[in-house]
Amino acid sequence: MKLAITLALLLYCSRALAYDSEAVCLAQAMINEADTDAIIDHLAIAAILSKRADKLNISMCQMVHRYCGGLRPRDRKSPRHRWILGLNARGKRPRHWPKSNGPWSRYVDRWFQVLIVADLFLQGDAYDPCGGRAAHWGGDMDVPAKSLVEIDCGNTLNHFYAVRKR
Repeated sequence: MKLAITLALLLYCSRALAYDSEAVCLAQAMINEADTDAIIDHLAIAAILSKRADKLNISMCQMVHRYCGGLRPRDRKSPRHRWILGLNARGKRPRHWPKSNGPWSRYVDRWFQVLIVADLFLQGDAYDPCGGRAAHWGGDMDVPAKSLVEIDCGNTLNHFYAVRKR
């Protein structure tokens, strides 16, 4: 079974050169906002960003740059943001990969898993765990606006919010 999953992932990852910049931008945002192992967060974040991009009639990359701190082109980049922005469709080690994260070879499969989720979402082959209700998200350190109410999107690292009905 493990071999079958590995082979399926390798086959899917062999498409890496076909990943467009939108999938890479979205996957970078997913890792920026929830690291690598939080697929429910990734899907919820993708749904929020997608809804916002559609409303403004802009690309996913433009939405990521507007909404995700540290990923905007003019932001001052922390060491973490520099390596996240170096993640790429080929799976090549980012230029600013920190030695403290360990060898890139132990991380690259997790990067491809997130990239696959982003690609599937953009193709319409993934679901929104918040059922279209979420408008914002934040971590434990964030204080939501009074106009927001927390909603349950499943077992997530982040908190997800809908706009409070008046």
